[in-house]
Amino acid sequence: MPAPALRLETHVFDGGGGVEVVAPSEPAVAVLRAISRAGFAYTPAKALCETAGWRLVDDEPDLGYSRYAMRLAANSSGGHSRC
Repeated sequence: MPAPALRLETHVFDGGGGVEVVAPSEPAVAVLRAISRAGFAYTPAKALCETAGWRLVDDEPDLGYSRYAMRLAANSSGGHSRC
């Protein structure tokens, strides 16, 4: 079975009905790289996300899927990332 692709979904709203584009911070990129190096395996990816302090939003261990709310940049309100 091939490793699942990491899909990063961001949802950052500016409060006025628009969407603000936010680039991931260096720490967020480091976590995403570590997940990639771990082969996107469920258990290591989940541990990396939790260590980074990302909030678990959805978890489907039978499917090897978890979703986290993560802060993309120091001044952002957070987005959602599927790990």
